Amino acid sequence: MRLEGVHHVTAITGDVLKNVDFYTHVLGLRLVGKSVNQDDPSVYHVFFSDEHGRPGAGTVHHVAWGTSVAEHPKWVD
Repeated sequence: MRLEGVHHVTAITGDVLKNVDFYTHVLGLRLVGKSVNQDDPSVYHVFFSDEHGRPGAGTVHHVAWGTSVAEHPKWVD
């Protein structure tokens, strides 16, 4: 299987604004959608994708990014 890109990434966060800032400004993804979590409607469900919002081929069950603490020290608790 050849992956053509990331369709979207979703995760649970305690601070949706920090989450959006990290995924858009640090990782370079684009916020492509916002809804509410169906299990808990008080929680946002936000979607990030590539710059075109394109779906990729196949299914990915795990996505990991790496970065250095020196490059992004403000994102380390």
